[in-house]
Amino acid sequence: MARPWTLPMLALASPADLRDVSEHSLSVAVCAYAEQEGWLVHYERQSGHMGQDGKWRGSGPKGRPDLTLAKAGRILLAELKTEKGRLSPEQEAWLAALGEYGRLWRPRDAKAIMEGLGA
Repeated sequence: MARPWTLPMLALASPADLRDVSEHSLSVAVCAYAEQEGWLVHYERQSGHMGQDGKWRGSGPKGRPDLTLAKAGRILLAELKTEKGRLSPEQEAWLAALGEYGRLWRPRDAKAIMEGLGA
């Protein structure tokens, strides 16, 4: 079973430990911290269906960021990745289109995430 991470724990973790943090663990940590700081949180879990060809068919736009956060007139859309995770071309396009409202967050960004959500 994976270790239950919090953002403060991630901020203090070694690079070796951060390599083992899953995207799911990061999402749980970010969502919990954001809610604690008064943000409204929507986490886009993979939804859709498996096609007859065995390929996943998502229900939303391809590449849309995983997390939508809103608080006091502010909105952020964040793509969550592991330390080694790569953005797809569609994810890159979404983040570019979102400009200042888009974020790419990895476990190593925990301190910056806390600073951004706590402001």
